[in-house]
Amino acid sequence: MRRLVFALPLLSIPAAGQTPAPLVQQGDDVPGIGNVLRIDNVVVNDSGDWIVEAITDHPNPAQDSVLIKNGVVVLREGDPVSAPAGAAIGEFDAVGLNRNGDVVWNFALDGTSSTADDGGIYFGSKLVIQEGTVSGAPQFAPGTVWQKSFDVKLNNLNRVLILSYVKPPSGPPEQALVIADLQPDGTLTAENLVYKTGDVLPGQTDPVAVFSIAPHRSAFNDADSVLFVANMNQSSGDRAIYLDSLLLAAEGSGSPVGLQWGTFYNASLDLNAGGEYVYTGNLTPPSGSNVLMVKNGAKLYQTGDSFPAIAPFSLTDFGTGPVDIDDGGDVLWYGEWSDPSPTKGAGFFVNDNLVVEQWVTVDTDGHTITNLEDTVEGYAVSENGRFLVFEAKRDDGIWGAYFVDLSGNVTPMSECAGNLSTLAHTGGTGATGDKIQLAMDSGQASGVFALVAYATQPAPGWPPCGAALPGIGELLLAVAAPNPVLVTIAGQPWTGGALVFDQAIPLDPTLVNANVYAQGLFADFAGVGSPAEPFRLTGGLEILIGP
Repeated sequence: MRRLVFALPLLSIPAAGQTPAPLVQQGDDVPGIGNVLRIDNVVVNDSGDWIVEAITDHPNPAQDSVLIKNGVVVLREGDPVSAPAGAAIGEFDAVGLNRNGDVVWNFALDGTSSTADDGGIYFGSKLVIQEGTVSGAPQFAPGTVWQKSFDVKLNNLNRVLILSYVKPPSGPPEQALVIADLQPDGTLTAENLVYKTGDVLPGQTDPVAVFSIAPHRSAFNDADSVLFVANMNQSSGDRAIYLDSLLLAAEGSGSPVGLQWGTFYNASLDLNAGGEYVYTGNLTPPSGSNVLMVKNGAKLYQTGDSFPAIAPFSLTDFGTGPVDIDDGGDVLWYGEWSDPSPTKGAGFFVNDNLVVEQWVTVDTDGHTITNLEDTVEGYAVSENGRFLVFEAKRDDGIWGAYFVDLSGNVTPMSECAGNLSTLAHTGGTGATGDKIQLAMDSGQASGVFALVAYATQPAPGWPPCGAALPGIGELLLAVAAPNPVLVTIAGQPWTGGALVFDQAIPLDPTLVNANVYAQGLFADFAGVGSPAEPFRLTGGLEILIGP
């Protein structure tokens, strides 16, 4: 039996690579409390710091849940809080973790004076806002007080997006999205309203009735931009997705694929540091292709689609969990596909690359992952896209939270036209101090000249499409200076077998988590093939450099 501790970390960041390592599992011993029964929530940041909420078999339900950070039990239900005096943690709710390791928590409290003040938002151990206190947001009517909070999100500049009820001096309670500014020690310095129920959003005639309160139906970045779902008619449904004041999509309006949006009831969305966004929604009429994922206003994936990682099968569902876009624009998502085998057809993807697959992926203990948790708090990825934490069951029936380091990841780049030649990752970890090994094949004629180019940016418009070059293929790399940054040449011409390119990666820590794009070109300088095809492009690869 594994044992978790209160003061000394049992588990540090697992070794790099794409083999999932268990963090917390059913049956783990939490000394003085009990054994772990299930996992309720996971979060992870850019440094690989992680938090897992676990429920134990402690006989007192008011003391059976713990929060474990990097292998250390840091909080337990029933623990006293710094303020208000005499209060204790009654129940865990939302958790936010930024790249600095700072944590914001939303707790239900026991031991307060009444149900009107039994909730609090904390920065570390410091009380920031208690239910029942007067809000300092100047946009509220004077005397408006905080009520129950649903969600908190912490950015890297110590600002917190809060989704909560507030109560004005007269009239019914309102839901509100508020940004709270904190000093490094957690001291509250300012509150500012984003929107509240009753506001009429741009492009609408009816006021907001409610906001979607699920954890992944709002997002927040360091520029204080907010992505959210608002419902203008609570009884019949009239939901819309907004980025700040910009209307992105609305139920009943046209989608990027021509069909109308049906509902955003189960929408999942995310926003990265550069303002890129991703969201999901259901189209109408319902069909086998009625769920759509959108990135920056364009279709990314749709049920019914197929691509090499799942071919010859097609996507059937995206689950009900998050869809995340990292700061490099890569999208992590859960997908299911039409493989009829009961032990196949579900996994986590980064863009088109399948990184964890049910009944295929094996953990560091040698057990096969058999079930993935695809619900709202079932998985999380760091903002830089390097670390993935997820809940899963393995072949011995044990559920747990798992950690994957995705650095060194090599992903095929999507194409809209489809290039005739291939570029494949055949070796090397893609880590600093190591190498990346790529193989080119399917030239237009025996004896053609081969080269691979590397760039720091993809072609404008990618994803999903590069630039079409008639008679040559689809260009997937940026070619404006300073790109391509490197061109390597094969030591021999292509004669019908794969040509292998070894590219060393400098031992430079500043390269870790950088994205590099590679594409090959076959050039018929000697005129050995058809005069109509002097050049032929390969497919492309996106390389996430690891440590």
